[in-house]
Amino acid sequence: GQDRDGICRSWGQHHFETFDGIYFYFPGTCSYILAQDCHSATPEYTVWIHNSRACEGNVYSCPRALSLFFPNEEEIHISGYQVHQGGRRLSLPQTVGGVFIERLADYLLVKSVFGFSLAWDGGSGVYLKMSEEHQGTPCGLCGNFNHIAGDDLNTARALILASYKRGGTSTHQSRKKRTGTFLIKAWKKHENSFSRKYSL
Repeated sequence: GQDRDGICRSWGQHHFETFDGIYFYFPGTCSYILAQDCHSATPEYTVWIHNSRACEGNVYSCPRALSLFFPNEEEIHISGYQVHQGGRRLSLPQTVGGVFIERLADYLLVKSVFGFSLAWDGGSGVYLKMSEEHQGTPCGLCGNFNHIAGDDLNTARALILASYKRGGTSTHQSRKKRTGTFLIKAWKKHENSFSRKYSL
């Protein structure tokens, strides 16, 4: 609904929840666009998720990686808790253009000056938060953030999904919701200090 935060989540290789609240299962073994600014000639952001190509056994222990792209910046690659750009490892905390990257407890947090935030648990869980100004502009596996859940899997570049399911009460979802609650609290706790530091 209109009061829902713009948060997209993915965990355990194959599980996703869009900005508008659709849960789906997608057993992909390649790299996919999680979210991209699809209403600009030059996207303000692009987030790729790299799933394990050979994940046998527990999908929660198979590593994933992320690639972040911002205008006029080289790819920011995140694997585990290591962050690389242009082939060199970045020490944290680090500011890259309008993006601030830091490690907070067991998470890497990425915060931008344009309403884009990301949290990564170092293994498979990623949480992407968008401010209301981005409503209706994203595309990718996270959907289009237009507060209409029914069209999330039909967005222009949302990729072909073999199957999806909505809702459910699995223990994995319960664990994910607890983790998400921690991250939301972490965002709120550190948002003020970041805003003061970077004059947002």
